[in-house]
Amino acid sequence: MPKKKIALINPKNPLREGASLGSLSLATNAAFIPDNYDVVVVNQASGEKIPRDTKLAAITVNTVTARNAYNLSEELRRAGIPTVFGGVHPSVQTEEARKYASAVVVGEGETVWDQLLDDFETGKLEGKLYTPGSFDMAESRLPRRELMGQPFMNTLQTSRGCPLGCDFCSVTNLYGSKYKYKPLELVEEELAPFKGRRVFLVDDNFFGVGEASAQRAKNLMGLLKKANLKSWMGQTSINIANNPEILGLARESGAAGFYIGFESLSESFLDAMSKRINLRQARKTIAIGEYTEVEAAYAGAVRTIQDHGIGVFGSFIYGTDHDTNRSLDRLRWFIGKSGMDTAYVKPLTPLPGTNVYDDFVREGKLFDDTYWMQDNYPVFTFKPKNLSAKDLTRNAERFVGMYNLPNSLWGAAKTLARTKNPEAAFLSGISNWGNYASYTAFRRENSDAIRDTLGSH
Repeated sequence: MPKKKIALINPKNPLREGASLGSLSLATNAAFIPDNYDVVVVNQASGEKIPRDTKLAAITVNTVTARNAYNLSEELRRAGIPTVFGGVHPSVQTEEARKYASAVVVGEGETVWDQLLDDFETGKLEGKLYTPGSFDMAESRLPRRELMGQPFMNTLQTSRGCPLGCDFCSVTNLYGSKYKYKPLELVEEELAPFKGRRVFLVDDNFFGVGEASAQRAKNLMGLLKKANLKSWMGQTSINIANNPEILGLARESGAAGFYIGFESLSESFLDAMSKRINLRQARKTIAIGEYTEVEAAYAGAVRTIQDHGIGVFGSFIYGTDHDTNRSLDRLRWFIGKSGMDTAYVKPLTPLPGTNVYDDFVREGKLFDDTYWMQDNYPVFTFKPKNLSAKDLTRNAERFVGMYNLPNSLWGAAKTLARTKNPEAAFLSGISNWGNYASYTAFRRENSDAIRDTLGSH
């Protein structure tokens, strides 16, 4: 008797078409589905199709993909295929999600599969809400990576949770204010197939805060070095620049770049968004030359990390009530002056599940409290105090224009000169160009919607 087919689906992302890193969360969940089912992972962003013989569809949903996920689910249900939602968005907009799926999983879904599949087999799935609670990372299993294809960069998760509690981020609210660590023995086993390949650590902060986290990071660097990777990248916070031992170990293990949330040059914004770790770094730094304390702290961190042969991929938020045209001009100047290898500068988008979203809804600041349900996912979701619609669009173009093809190539050359690390140069170059290309394509396809959204408010 043939096995019933379960499709685990990553829906299309309206902001980024084409190839992706795949969905580690789907491959992770696949490891908890019994062997008597035929499991496939479908990445619609890469054009993959849902098999016709699918009997159950489980769809991972974030806020950006929510509308596409809802439409897909309704289409599948009309064809007689029950659907299950999981992921960040259904976990925080649960009642909304329940309107569009047969069942919804809130939170971490690994342990829910036995009950969910029993309900599926007995015809009891419709209308179910599963709330499995916090997942014990010691119970982790090896993701079924054979279902993910061969991504350009492999993904690995070694921890969940974050104690920083930034107001624009949902991680602390969803996964807790303490780090949950995957056992290092399992991490080592997971790394084994990656010899000579690139790896991206999807941990929200692989270095973390505090002595215990630093020691764990040292042990992790040892495993990464032992794995003999081509290179690896990861997300961390500015405080890693204060630990030269970790930076040295990271470079020895093949680190090519760190993604760091600098967020803003404005102390008032950092304070308002509870980005305390950046404020602490700034308040123990002296303003130097043209730099303010915040700028000096950021530039010093960039230089220290690059001196250890590792690129810095900084992220910033703009279009807030703390911004003016002058402050955004200053930000562009600082990005170039500091020499960071890549800068992702994105509009503030208050996501459900974050404190800033709750605040904006309460204050009536959003154009639409369920903006993700619009025909075109909006680039801008509210009108900041000091910037007009024209200001927002002009600054968006200027930030993205920093990374056109000539600038991306020149930036990669400068990264190579600063870090002496060819992988850092290569990855920063393609990141810059990819960011530029994806945004310009999105803007070309959605320029009318952007203009209409801003022009009507």
